[in-house]
Amino acid sequence: MRLFFLLYFTALIKCISYWHTVHKHMGTV
Repeated sequence: MRLFFLLYFTALIKCISYWHTVHKHMGTV
């Protein structure tokens, strides 16, 4: 199950970084 956890963790990081970029472009925190 370690591989599944790794994939989940990677997806979570990508999602957070994606929303962080979107909010930056929108000018909101």
